[in-house]
Amino acid sequence: MNKKTEINKAVKRKIADALLALMREKSIADVTVTELVNAAGVARVTFYRNYSSKENVLTTLIDDALEELMDGRDYHEMDYMTYRHVLAAFEMFKKRQSDVSDLYHSGFAILLLERLNDFHAAIAGGMPNSSADKYAVYFYMGAMFDIAVNWIENGCVEPTKSIAEVFCKQLGIDVPENRIPEAEEPTQSNA
Repeated sequence: MNKKTEINKAVKRKIADALLALMREKSIADVTVTELVNAAGVARVTFYRNYSSKENVLTTLIDDALEELMDGRDYHEMDYMTYRHVLAAFEMFKKRQSDVSDLYHSGFAILLLERLNDFHAAIAGGMPNSSADKYAVYFYMGAMFDIAVNWIENGCVEPTKSIAEVFCKQLGIDVPENRIPEAEEPTQSNA
């Protein structure tokens, strides 16, 4: 990543963090762009160079996390119904636990779930709206999202691999026998 990209990413993170902090105090509708840019310490033009709206800050935050989840994998050859993907998804939830918690508590959980549904439907292979198969994706993502939110709300006490295993076993996804035994993960909260 070049220096300009890194700087832009840091600026966008400052704006997202400022918005999430302001949303802990009041609704997004009550947050003004002036308030937001002042809290983020950026110019108004910087906000509009990166975002079309305050809601766009949230969708971009979610999309950036999903991009990280891809981590160099081929989007069109990826199978989301594998232990490897489930583990990566729960690792992403843990890494972004503060963001997920803020979105959840500020009433934007549905936005996060919709983006996750769209992302996983695309991985499953662009299903038409008339396809009943899309409901399997919604079931999968709804279950994962509910577990992730409750796990985060309880402080991510259980190790990520344990959560991924429970999820996989409940959905009949094979859990590799030869995986490396899990070392205890430190429990830390980003909240």
